[in-house]
Amino acid sequence: MEDRDTIEPIGIPSNSGSNNNNNNNVNSANISYVDSNGNPLSYAKTDETITSSSQLDTERKFRNQFNALFRKSATYQWRQYKTNLCQIIIPVLLILLLFVLQIVVDNFIKDQQGYRYPPDFSPQPSVPALYKYNETSLKETSSCFKSMGTYNESMFYLDSTSSKLGSNISQSIQSSIMSKEESLNLIFGQSFIGRYGTYCQDTPSTIDPFSVEKLDMNLETLNDLTFNQWKEYSLLGGYNFKVVDKDTFEVSLLYNRTLTFYKDLPTLLHLVSKAYVSLTGTNITKIIYDGLRDFPHDEKLVSFDLITILGPTLYVFIFQLPLPVILRLILYEKENKLREIMKMMGLQMKTYWLVTYIFSYILYFCSIMLVWALAALFRFKFFTLNSGLAIFLLIFFWGHLLVCFAFFLSVFFSRSDSGTVLGYIWVFGTGILSSNVIKSFFDSKFTPSSSIFVISMIPSFVLYRALSVLKNEVAFDGPGIQIDTMNIDRIQVGSILAFMIVEAVIFLVLALYLEEVLPSDYGVKRHPLFFLQKSFWKGKDESKIEKVQVKPVLEGEGPDVQAERTRILNLPNLMALEVLDLNKVYPAQAGAPEKLAVKSLALAVDQGICFGFLGPNGAGKSTTISCVSGLFQPTKGTARVFGMDIRTDFDKISMVLGVCPQDNILWEDLTGEEHLLFYGRLKNLKGKELETAVKEGLKAVNLHNESSKRAGEYSGGMKRRLSVANSFMGNPKLVCLDEPSTGLDVASRKQLWDIINFYKRKCAILLTTHAMEEAEHLSDRLGIFVSGALRCIGTTSELKSRYGNGYKIMISIEQGHEEPAHQFMMKLLPKATVLNSLAGITNYEVPKEGVELSSIFNALESNREAIRLKDWGISNSTLEEVFLKVTSDNFKDPHQA
Repeated sequence: MEDRDTIEPIGIPSNSGSNNNNNNNVNSANISYVDSNGNPLSYAKTDETITSSSQLDTERKFRNQFNALFRKSATYQWRQYKTNLCQIIIPVLLILLLFVLQIVVDNFIKDQQGYRYPPDFSPQPSVPALYKYNETSLKETSSCFKSMGTYNESMFYLDSTSSKLGSNISQSIQSSIMSKEESLNLIFGQSFIGRYGTYCQDTPSTIDPFSVEKLDMNLETLNDLTFNQWKEYSLLGGYNFKVVDKDTFEVSLLYNRTLTFYKDLPTLLHLVSKAYVSLTGTNITKIIYDGLRDFPHDEKLVSFDLITILGPTLYVFIFQLPLPVILRLILYEKENKLREIMKMMGLQMKTYWLVTYIFSYILYFCSIMLVWALAALFRFKFFTLNSGLAIFLLIFFWGHLLVCFAFFLSVFFSRSDSGTVLGYIWVFGTGILSSNVIKSFFDSKFTPSSSIFVISMIPSFVLYRALSVLKNEVAFDGPGIQIDTMNIDRIQVGSILAFMIVEAVIFLVLALYLEEVLPSDYGVKRHPLFFLQKSFWKGKDESKIEKVQVKPVLEGEGPDVQAERTRILNLPNLMALEVLDLNKVYPAQAGAPEKLAVKSLALAVDQGICFGFLGPNGAGKSTTISCVSGLFQPTKGTARVFGMDIRTDFDKISMVLGVCPQDNILWEDLTGEEHLLFYGRLKNLKGKELETAVKEGLKAVNLHNESSKRAGEYSGGMKRRLSVANSFMGNPKLVCLDEPSTGLDVASRKQLWDIINFYKRKCAILLTTHAMEEAEHLSDRLGIFVSGALRCIGTTSELKSRYGNGYKIMISIEQGHEEPAHQFMMKLLPKATVLNSLAGITNYEVPKEGVELSSIFNALESNREAIRLKDWGISNSTLEEVFLKVTSDNFKDPHQA
């Protein structure tokens, strides 16, 4: 670095002079940089001269990148074993809870009623409880009597001689037969008038009277009304009368065992028998019901299958529980900018999504397969009676839909915590809706197929539909779904799986599309209709890309900045970086106006040069680096890296680019060595070359003794050094360092400077910093930014010379002789200004104009004794003083015409 101060830009004045000279220099067509021997600087310090982008390894190899990302993800997921274990344990605990509840129910039944029905091979006749009778009624049939309550016209009899209502019904049935109508449906429901009706020995009635209603509907609708909608209608049963031939009719008896537990059967049989007798004209005056007798039976086990009943309600939660975990996995890397830093360092996004998909699906699949195994071990009918193929297909395809849906949801969130919370809300919210609202739509045969189609488009609801089908086929001792019954109309497993497949594809395509076009804090976004552009399918035609014309002169720029603009227009060699009229405007937000972050920046950085960006906060330094590194998209203009345009060739640029952002973007659960291995593999390093690069990188930043420690255990300074080491992995040709020494102690900072100076011989470096000492030590050239514009540019010594306030002179005088010494100094230097004076030490500032240092030296040495001078010194202006002057609001370039 000893020759840094000898670098002089040809065509840019190093000292103050006339305006004419400055203008001549600005218009110079041949501007280059030379060292002390007159050799071109841009090639004097590089180990390798690059004259064409074809000399660079810019190929992104899928195999290498897949290997890098898969290894990194596998290691990271292994370190996340606590979270993954919880994800697996929670569904298992729910299965165990369901198993325990079933045991509790079985024990309750055993305690209350006896666990088994005893065998009865000779059952005795019995009169159902629905009949009101006395013991003598079977022998004495001569009388009728009224029970409690008053006679009720809604009392139902089919005997035409006993009831006017019954006669009307009999006549209706007779009329139906004579006219050969297709069918006549009679439904019996509970009457709400009175409590008891008339009871006769030969025509027994039920305790609660019946009402009768004729319904014009088919048998399927009748069945649904009676058995599926019993909560709304509470129907006991009914008949379906059909004509067989002229003298014969057929009746189907419908009973609701859910409400009456078979106790309505005797009454219904009796009523239809009397209807038959009445219609056939048989002269029977009385019918005596002699009781109900069961078939002989063996010992029976009393059971209540709670698991099957609660199955879909609970399984819809279990099958969706991986959703929040997958969301957190995706959003963690998005929130911490890990995805963007990988992209800037060369990772292809298709590789990222593929590997993330694989690990998300593995996480889901392992969890649900364990649930299946445990449920089968506990002999849950849902998993043992249904075909294993049907269950596997459901698990397999639902997993793909779940992962794709998680990808889709992740697009709308930037923070992992909010995304995870929404994931759990979705799981439990849709689970509750499914079991309490959506269930009725799937169970009812009146629901239109269009409604089923729309409901099934929601992932959680199509899952519940599949679970309900599996549950219905094993309920009430059903045989379950078998391979040959999977696609019958009642089950339609194939249709449900088709919904899952189509939805998975739709959500995946939407996720990838929205990720490309939706505005976000980071990343370059595409036009919403990019897929309709010819360049998307056939590649970009560079001849049709808008050419950026660098303005030769920009109003308000200083002569050195204009000279840099002229140099770009006449570059003789390939540059590491060319910034061509780069503009970045942040849109208006929350009522604030839009902000111009970078204004028509024109800049070139040679190979082997460290270019330093200085400026106050918000001046545009980090924004410029972010645009060059692909984090932000320029509003106008562009930049070229070794001739490759960031608008069209960033895929290639990323392979020769290294980035160290302001924040430490690291995986907390990966070690320093694993970070370098990952980024090295991304840059196509492998084998011995990769191993050597990792060891040298860790040693360079003094982390070789901490290589096995996780990044989360590093101190702030160690994390910063690791971030710098990451940026230099893979021999990049352009490295962007955004405040690399932030948080480092003095010793670590000095060591980091040595590292940057070492790598500077191999690449070009862009450096932003607020430390003036760091800028002086590292930067071959400096640019000071103010309000998005480049205000001045040059070497450190040149900036001091051009914009410094003059010389600083310090004198130390014996006590009591300060005033004579001061008068001597003001006579020697009339334009001098006293900066401060304390304890005999006085500091003066002297303008450079008209001052000869040799005369000052001679005057002070000659009058040392006379003015009682103990010590003295002369120094130039510091870089900090230059910075404060240039960035001040009232700054005016003294060299500008």
